[in-house]
Amino acid sequence: MNRTLFLLGALLIFSGCGKGPGTNELQGIVETRLNDGFDQGLFKVASLSRRGSYSYGGGKKLLVYYKARIEFLKAYRLSGWDVLNVGSLISVLGATPHGIEGVNPDGNTAGSSIRVYGTVPFEKINNTWVVADYGPSTSKEAPPSGGQTYEDDSAEERYWIEDLPWHKRYILSLNTVISDFLTHGEDRNISALRMSLEGVLREADLQAGQSRGWTTLVTGAPDGEYYAIGKALEGLLSDQSLTAKAYATSGSADNCRFVNDGQAIFGFTQSDVAARALVDGASNLRAVTALYPEAVQIIVRRDSGILAVEELKGQRVDLGPRGSGIGINARAVLKTAGVSEKSITVSEFGPADAARRLVKKEIDAFFLTGAYPAAVVEKLASEIPIRLLPARAKSGLISIRIPKNTYRGLDTAIDTVGTTALLIAHKDTKNDAVMHVLENLYGEIEALTKASPQAGAISKERARTGVLIPFHPAAQIYLAR
Repeated sequence: MNRTLFLLGALLIFSGCGKGPGTNELQGIVETRLNDGFDQGLFKVASLSRRGSYSYGGGKKLLVYYKARIEFLKAYRLSGWDVLNVGSLISVLGATPHGIEGVNPDGNTAGSSIRVYGTVPFEKINNTWVVADYGPSTSKEAPPSGGQTYEDDSAEERYWIEDLPWHKRYILSLNTVISDFLTHGEDRNISALRMSLEGVLREADLQAGQSRGWTTLVTGAPDGEYYAIGKALEGLLSDQSLTAKAYATSGSADNCRFVNDGQAIFGFTQSDVAARALVDGASNLRAVTALYPEAVQIIVRRDSGILAVEELKGQRVDLGPRGSGIGINARAVLKTAGVSEKSITVSEFGPADAARRLVKKEIDAFFLTGAYPAAVVEKLASEIPIRLLPARAKSGLISIRIPKNTYRGLDTAIDTVGTTALLIAHKDTKNDAVMHVLENLYGEIEALTKASPQAGAISKERARTGVLIPFHPAAQIYLAR
């Protein structure tokens, strides 16, 4: 979010007491924050109470918790596709998806209110508490997460390896390979090995779920929206007579393959990727419902001087993990701009890893197709100044405008392209299974929004938006009601 006005106009300073500011000061901060992040006069803090604080950073940083009731002064729909949405509100209030209640998917009316459990961060400077950045925590107090190095087996120990169970022999062999990659500093080989291992384990897990008769859902990366909504659905769908299981995957392209081949019953994908898969022979794919808009987001450092996709020539660009829809969209955008893959240094780390590498200047740009605001980009924008590049593509994608203030420093709207997130099923999936999923999906939007703010954009009126493949018969019946 753009915090310039907030930081300049509401840089409130408090005496250096251990507890930090009180209720009145917090209410003023939250009101200023709302007016800075959204249109002024849209919200009013009807009530607020301080709920405690957490000190860290050697006593120099303080996170203050509060509970508030926020009143709408005007009608506003936080589930809108082209406005600042629930995710933006969560960022503004220092909350989590679980910390906001009362958002109406059909829009909140003037006079209605939401309940918020939020936070305000402070930093002690010259013995005074100063309002700090609202970006995600970048505390360096967390334990380091560096990888282990493994030593090869000594000559005396090798004689018994053949007597070990097969899976332990593989683990020892894997340790040897990893040790070799670490010794030579071969990050690319380590990344490729990790992706291969994840794929093998995932397919074995899916096979087990299928053999047990579970309702299986393939989602996306564990830090993404597909996975968050999928895990929430897993809990909603499971009961005494049925077990549902959501699986992390590489993303859209792999999910289309899993569903088409009958390895999974349901899956999350991009609408354009599903359409492409159908053309390429994935004739078993059927749409269940569109979910929410997903934009192609191209992120560079603000100090890079890169202003357009055409200027990515000669740069180090991450195109997203293999098997995801990100790579498909990235290549379409690059082709439209006349940028060939041969003219860039390509990597496929994925958004979370790519963001860390952008901070370290190990890459120059990365692509992400997803909801906005995306948590990984919000966190990145709190660490370094970033820029989003406008994008175009010739076919298969829709035009999307990312509103200004979606991310810190984004002071103008960005015109890009995108697609819709889509829930798909195998064409032979039983009607009652599809109905069960849709009834829980549309009947529990508020619960799903606690897992992912993007679920707040799910609505029947948008259920067919951007869908380019045939619907499952049960979905047609349900959506026609």
